[in-house]
Amino acid sequence: MGSIPTALRQPVSGWDAARPGGARFRRPEVRPVIVDALVEIPKGSRNKYEYDPLQHRIRLDRVLYSPLHYPADYGFIVDTLAEDDDHLDVLVATYEPTFPGCLVPVRPVGVLDMVDEKGRDQKILAVPAGDPRFQDVAELAQLPAHFLAEIEHFFTVYKALEKKPTEVLGWSGRPEAERTVRDAQQRYRARTAPPAARRARIAADRRSRRRR
Repeated sequence: MGSIPTALRQPVSGWDAARPGGARFRRPEVRPVIVDALVEIPKGSRNKYEYDPLQHRIRLDRVLYSPLHYPADYGFIVDTLAEDDDHLDVLVATYEPTFPGCLVPVRPVGVLDMVDEKGRDQKILAVPAGDPRFQDVAELAQLPAHFLAEIEHFFTVYKALEKKPTEVLGWSGRPEAERTVRDAQQRYRARTAPPAARRARIAADRRSRRRR
């Protein structure tokens, strides 16, 4: 199972430590990135719902083989394309589950890197922008370590009874999550743009990758 890098457990630069009496953290100095997440599976469900882009409806793909439930609302970030040619997956930390088809504005705070039977599979972890309980959460380290461990455990074993391999590689923080989202948005625009614009965006994406 992956682990949270030590650097992510350190106090966040630019934030005040919690004070006696329940004083809140100072607001982050960086401007938050907000994107729309489409929820397919609510927290606590064993049903694997998926959005059907042809029918524009939510379809029950399968029920989990293992006696597990999703530890957070689960779906994808709208208008993105991940490396596996599917939408970029997202987990939304919530106190109350939403429902399949719910559109939630979220702030990415981390990304879980893993591998399944289809190859590399990245999952963004985000918090709802409209929930005041998460208004001071800007970094991965500000979420409970046990909650992150639950997510890792879930994705390590949830396909075991289907005989499909998965491997969790570990967490990265907000900057990497935001970069992953931007890359997926660029990939989506390149795929859906007219041919000439598509070629230009693909070339720009390749140049950007070479500079990293």
